[in-house]
Amino acid sequence: MDILNRFSSWFKLKHAVALGTKYVNILQIRVSQKRAGQEPNVRGKSLSMSVLVEDLQQAEHRIIKNVQQHYFHEEVTVLQNLKDGQFKNYAETKTRNQKLKHISSLHRLDPFVDQHGIVRVGGRIKHADVTFQQKHPVVLPKNSYITTLVI
Repeated sequence: MDILNRFSSWFKLKHAVALGTKYVNILQIRVSQKRAGQEPNVRGKSLSMSVLVEDLQQAEHRIIKNVQQHYFHEEVTVLQNLKDGQFKNYAETKTRNQKLKHISSLHRLDPFVDQHGIVRVGGRIKHADVTFQQKHPVVLPKNSYITTLVI
């Protein structure tokens, strides 16, 4: 977590994480090629280190998941253990909120875990005609440096 505090902007942090992730993936490919008896792809067609939009989105998801695991570890565990996090009826939502109430004040936000493993705000706005990110914003801790960068 401390290394994330060294960046002065949200974009620079995402870019650095995206590059680091891409580099690790390239190294894993080369190791698997070497283990399979193939010559690692060092020359000729080189693996690109340019950052794509998808790489930045994946980096954003990694950073947010990391921050949420650090600050909301118990809440994330409870939400992941309760089916898929999102509930369709009132009784299931009430059960989830009762379990969350014992460990956190997040239960007031009707939280759920999305398909990327990120905790988001739930609620009645899910029927609104706006994007998923607008309906269900990401939950970030108020005292995190990452929250400051995002805002």
